[in-house]
Amino acid sequence: MKPTTFWIIDDHASFRNSLRRGVESTGRHLCTGSFPSAESALRAALVHPHPMAVIVDLGLRGMSGADAIPLLAKRMPGAAFMMLTVFDDAYAIRRALCMGAQGYLLKSIPAETVAKALDELTCGGSPIAAKAGRRLVEMFRSLIPSPGEFGLTSREKEILGQMVAGHIKKEIAGLMGLSIHTVNSHMRSIYRKLNVRTINAAVARALKSQLV
Repeated sequence: MKPTTFWIIDDHASFRNSLRRGVESTGRHLCTGSFPSAESALRAALVHPHPMAVIVDLGLRGMSGADAIPLLAKRMPGAAFMMLTVFDDAYAIRRALCMGAQGYLLKSIPAETVAKALDELTCGGSPIAAKAGRRLVEMFRSLIPSPGEFGLTSREKEILGQMVAGHIKKEIAGLMGLSIHTVNSHMRSIYRKLNVRTINAAVARALKSQLV
């Protein structure tokens, strides 16, 4: 079975050499390129055979690893990219993944773990460090409205309150000084945000979630 070919892009020569030796010692992978900068890797991509995977440090001198990934991907279609860095904050993780990294690992892991991650990466997986995965969960959780809010505007909450009180559209319009058209528009938005289709379902969701 042919070994997986990979490149390493990291501005610390001792780390590059240590990682290369450790990953190659597994017998499953072969490092065909080791570069101190994104710029040197981009130049090499024009003339050298392309690897199956690229391990990139985020905090490179010059062009950052995140900025380099989409440029490298254009020159090496089919290559998979894995970030290997010391940064574990949500912004760094999100930026790297949005720029095209399929994996995100931290430098504290042993070379054998990196080798296993390369196995996963080249089989279509997305190896993510446990701490980075937790950051992603927290990030996505922050994007979702809490059960008690559902992203309703203050006006939508007012109208929902009138619906819970048993008022029909015409009564709501009169009580709030709005047109029927405006009330209809707000009610459609309420239904969409609460993921319901009827006024009874909206009222039930409002009471269950203590929205009013």
